[in-house]
Amino acid sequence: MLRLACVLLLIPAAVGGEWSGVIEVVQSFTGIAAKAGVRQDLDDLARSLEDRLARTRARLKIATPLVARTLREDVGHLEADLERLAVERGGSVVLGRALFQIAGSRTVADLDEGRVIADGTTQQALVVAGGRTEKVALRTVTPRPLDARAGQDLLGRPTRLAEIAGDGVTWRVHYDPALPNCWARVLLSTAPAASLDAVLAPVPGLPLLVELSKKDGVHRWTVQRVQAGPVADSAFTP
Repeated sequence: MLRLACVLLLIPAAVGGEWSGVIEVVQSFTGIAAKAGVRQDLDDLARSLEDRLARTRARLKIATPLVARTLREDVGHLEADLERLAVERGGSVVLGRALFQIAGSRTVADLDEGRVIADGTTQQALVVAGGRTEKVALRTVTPRPLDARAGQDLLGRPTRLAEIAGDGVTWRVHYDPALPNCWARVLLSTAPAASLDAVLAPVPGLPLLVELSKKDGVHRWTVQRVQAGPVADSAFTP
């Protein structure tokens, strides 16, 4: 899940240069093997659960803290149901989306639970969620060299492939060194070390495809769109 607590970090603008544009990320889960039988019924159920998940997340963005706790539990149950369903049908289900808009040192991230507006100049972010706007301090992350090799072409761009181990798991990351790391521009200083954003933040470029294999399937975070161009100032309004 692309949560607020796990998707906020900032690095100096020089790391990503003065690139401006939009980056869209989709989180999915793919079951390893399809099972024969009621595939159509399972497909219909998957679409229904994805719709319920989207509606629950929309409510979560404007919910009060008390209601938000219950809605987060609902989101967790729906995600678990979708993962189990993906295992049964052998297909993919969408678990989350994130839209990043970048202009120089500024980044706005529209996430599953709310909105983050980060400013690299002030090292501060505004977090808009649950009907409230809160100022949050950001931390600086230094890109680290990776033992990488040539990866697959994604979105028509060559990538580097690195494996990052941590907390008992290994992440396979295809990244483009020529693009800014959106995960490295929006991370709370309190983010857990094993969270997705904390793992990806030091990657020296944009992770275009991230894979985390489990016993019964694969979690993927895939950049579906990279669109360079100006971003209106209005995008950074809370």
